[in-house]
Amino acid sequence: MLLSEQGGFGPDNMAMVLIEFARAWGSMGAAVQEQVVAIVAAGSEIADPTPQESPEFEEVVYQQNSNAIDVALRQLENKGENLEGMDEIMEYLWAAQELMRGEG
Repeated sequence: MLLSEQGGFGPDNMAMVLIEFARAWGSMGAAVQEQVVAIVAAGSEIADPTPQESPEFEEVVYQQNSNAIDVALRQLENKGENLEGMDEIMEYLWAAQELMRGEG
């Protein structure tokens, strides 16, 4: 029997959601993780709801590697959806990607 069939280990179980996120985070590697942390830190310091309009956020984003942002979005998408703060992390990464592509 699968663990998910035993109850308590389904997709709504917060422990499993956290483990899924941790696996995705770990699979990105240290260089990508550092860039995600820089983007999230810059985004969280901005009061403006649209971080891509902030010169400070833009400056930090352009110091990062666009491929690292793409990797982070691929690895973290649909991971940890129920974790507090995950929406903000993804919002900052999407905003960073838009800036890098000239869409912001």
